Amino acid sequence: MEKRMNGNHEIIQSLKVSNSEIVLGYNPKNTLTPYVTWEYNADSYFWGHYFKDEYSAQKDLVARGYEKVAFYDRFLKKTDKEPEHNSHDDR
Repeated sequence: MEKRMNGNHEIIQSLKVSNSEIVLGYNPKNTLTPYVTWEYNADSYFWGHYFKDEYSAQKDLVARGYEKVAFYDRFLKKTDKEPEHNSHDDR
């Protein structure tokens, strides 16, 4: 399997949630913050969170995944609602 990369970071973990994905990247050449999490949509990585250690990055990956699940839950509840009806029927 070919390595998945974003710049100098190898994507080492990911969580797919609906049409979004949260990824964890690692760059061993970056000694200050070698780990990063990004959101990924349509060939674009954005909203990077950078970390010194893998465990902190993994916690962020899971937290961001949970936040994305909560977002989609709220979105789906809004779109599944029945339309509000006016209490005055104009027949």
